[in-house]
Amino acid sequence: MGLDFGQAIGTACATFAITNVDDIFVLVAFFAEATTSRSLTPVKIAIGQYVGFTVIVAVSMIGYGASLLIPAEPIGFLGLLPILLGIWWILSYIFSKDENEEEALDQELTTADGFKAVFKVASITVMNGADNISTYIPLFAEAKAGELAIYIVVYYIMLGKYARRLVPFLYVGLGIFIIVNSECYPWAIEEIDDNIASHPGKIVMGVTTAGLLAICIGAMLWRKLSQRSEEVLVDGALSAVDGQRGSREGEQDVAQQVGEQPEVSRDAVSPFEEALCSDVIAQRRRGASSRHRIKAYLTRNTSEFRFLDTKMAASSKNQERIAELRQSEVPVPWCDEFEKMISGMNFNTGNSREMMEYKLATKKKLLFFNDESIPDGSTLASLKSRRMAVAKEMFGKLGQDVTIEPPFFLLWGCNTFIGNSVYMNREVSIHDNALVTIGDGVLIGPEVCICPGTHAADMQSRREAQGTSFALPIRIEADCWIGARATILPGVTIGRGATVAAGAVMIKDVDAETLVGGVPARFIRSLKSEAA
Repeated sequence: MGLDFGQAIGTACATFAITNVDDIFVLVAFFAEATTSRSLTPVKIAIGQYVGFTVIVAVSMIGYGASLLIPAEPIGFLGLLPILLGIWWILSYIFSKDENEEEALDQELTTADGFKAVFKVASITVMNGADNISTYIPLFAEAKAGELAIYIVVYYIMLGKYARRLVPFLYVGLGIFIIVNSECYPWAIEEIDDNIASHPGKIVMGVTTAGLLAICIGAMLWRKLSQRSEEVLVDGALSAVDGQRGSREGEQDVAQQVGEQPEVSRDAVSPFEEALCSDVIAQRRRGASSRHRIKAYLTRNTSEFRFLDTKMAASSKNQERIAELRQSEVPVPWCDEFEKMISGMNFNTGNSREMMEYKLATKKKLLFFNDESIPDGSTLASLKSRRMAVAKEMFGKLGQDVTIEPPFFLLWGCNTFIGNSVYMNREVSIHDNALVTIGDGVLIGPEVCICPGTHAADMQSRREAQGTSFALPIRIEADCWIGARATILPGVTIGRGATVAAGAVMIKDVDAETLVGGVPARFIRSLKSEAA
């Protein structure tokens, strides 16, 4: 037969070891679950592994079938796949931040019973077998019938005995072995030279191979660099939460030592944040393949956890806010429902005839304010004077030298107090279901949304509210600059001299003389030194 049993067994052992090392860590998780599960037993895990591996071998046999239908030489080019897999592993080691990360697998697997337990193990074995298939297809295609039988027998024997992880260079070596053994390159060069008089076979194959490898390695590097960026994002989020927790615990320890009641900071870590941190840490243990899920989780939750965790409707009227609104310089639609609205309680405008009539009157004033027609003989000063005369009738307080560019939107007007020398660009909207205070010298960019109104975060609470909403006051202190398309959400106070970058979403208070930006807005830098 010309069959070398020793070489065939060695090849089978090497290919099995390098393609199934990742299964070790999957099996660790399975057997860890088996210690606490009555349904997932070691026997079922073993059966599932053999079933899954049988599927992998069956798929890989298409390579052997292909070698019977087409010339064997071209199939040898599939040896490039193990080479690329080896390079991918090498890059993984280079960019790995924690060598022991793979050993920190958590027990995420769910409990199954009976056939489901076997099917679960088999399914994960198949899904985890992409590298097996990409290696076995070209190897099977180049194998003789006897060698093929030896490969499969050895694979099943080794399925029960996992060796230590071997270096990824074996992948590269295996690919080179397949390519050399198949003589695919000499065959391709000869085919090219036979068809082209200048005999450029070697050059064509060299350039083609180099180009293909360069493109693939470039894509791998891009992916690894992207993963590293995701790691930085995750670590930054974890550090921020851990830092807040540590700061809070330190302050509490000091306060307890001196016999004082510890002050609860506005930035203290809430239970929702604790859950977020725990979930992120748990997902991080799953390795690099799950970092994109961690990033998505952080992106989805960090923009909401403070807002959703703390904003609730009031249960009683707030006399301080009602007293503050009584300083309004324009009429106010006082009624029980309006006092609820100003107090931050759930309210419904439709429950009050006074509120509905007042809101309609405000719409009419806005229509006149936003009229951008230019009568003959008009000047910029006269147009502004006409608009601000209307504004004087709408706002609870309107300071001197205020400019509001049309179009402009607000709901009530009487709930908005504006200081001196304020400038608002086009398409600013103020949904003033609560008090909105804008200090002197504030600059507001185009399409800024000031939105005190909100609803409960959970569906059941919204249903119980029966179509009502509630609102919390917003305060923009003097000399702030709010960039274009920024959004200021309920209950936020922006400190004096702060700058909000364009497009930012404000979900919590901003310290004075700071620059913030992002979604949600985060501290970027202090502006105090620049002012000095």
